This record gives sequence, C-alpha cells and structure tokens, in this order.
Amino acid sequence: MLRFLTVLFLTSLLTSPASAACICLKCVFGEHHMFQTSSSAMLPTFAPGDCPIARLYNDTLKPQRGQPIAFEENGQVFLFRLIGVAGDQIQLTDGEVFLNGTALKRERGQSFRLTGKDDMRIALNACDGQTECDVSLTRETLPDGTNYEILDVSDTHLDTTALFTVPKGHVFVLGDNRDNAADSRLASPMGRGFIALNSLIGVFEEE
Repeated sequence: MLRFLTVLFLTSLLTSPASAACICLKCVFGEHHMFQTSSSAMLPTFAPGDCPIARLYNDTLKPQRGQPIAFEENGQVFLFRLIGVAGDQIQLTDGEVFLNGTALKRERGQSFRLTGKDDMRIALNACDGQTECDVSLTRETLPDGTNYEILDVSDTHLDTTALFTVPKGHVFVLGDNRDNAADSRLASPMGRGFIALNSLIGVFEEE
C-alpha cells in the first residue's frame, strides 16, 4: 500500500489500492482505472477515501488545462489538477493564479463542510479552533471557460510564488486544496515540480 506523504505540512494526493467499497464496472474493459485517494490535497473535488475513475492515458489522449490527472513518480501515484502546459507562464500572487500574465477569474463558490477528518490542520485554522465548520469555496475559471471549485481559506507561504515557465514535455499542476498541497509550486522532493508527460497514467473526465 502506498504511504501517506506529508512534506512541510503540505500533502500530495497519493492513492492506495481501491477498497472493496470501490466498484468500477467499466474498468474491466481496460480503458479506465480506479484510484482511492489518501490525502486532502484535492479537496473539495476528491476527499480522502474517495474512489475517482480516470481514463488511462495514452498518446492519443491529450490532457487539457483544468482536468485532474494521475501520474506516477518513484512508484507512487499522485492526483492533481493540470493548470499549465508546455510554454505557459504561471505565477501565484496572494492566492491568485496568473496564467500567461492574466489572472484567472475567481468568484465565491458553494458552501462546503470542512472537517478535521478531511484536513485537521486546515479545519482548526479556518474554524477558529473547532474541528469542523462551513466555509465558502472559490470558483476558479480558466480562459477557455473551464471552471472548478477550490479550497482556499488560509494564508500560506505558497500563496505568492516565483514565475514558472513550463518546459517542453511537461505540465504544471496545482491541488484544489491550495492551503495544503505539495504540488508544482514546490520542486521535488518537497513538492512535485513540473510533471513529465511520460509519467501520466490517467486523466479524470469530470461530469
């Protein structure tokens, strides 16, 4: 079973073998794979224990900005959201994501029940010392209109970053839980850095 990994209090969304409670009928056809998440890095999209299903990556499947992806590094599988492709320039300033010089649109999203079961550190901080409370999500929209909700309720040292230029053959990823994700904002081994396309194993097609 893959280990739960915590780096500098940040989490990468590792997966573990799906439990008996996870059932994927279409996986038997060989084009999909089910993962079971084991951290909070992709809250609210994937919570610990969720069993998301991905289409297996191949040369004909081109992942798009905004899609969650699965990739493997050193025998461990990680799940994050693809934000930038080769040639893109990305920078975060006070939590806002700038893609090629333009800030992604942000607006108030749905209410979300944040609990210590999902992320104790973030819950205690956002809920004034309590282990659960309702928080407002943030809806982030890419230039092509693709949008998704993120959890961004605390100020962290990763809210503002250097300017990243995505190299050829790689992508840039962020966790939907911007307060607690060891993603491309941090270089390996503290985070994930740029992700090589040849390490991708799945693309999640959200409904």
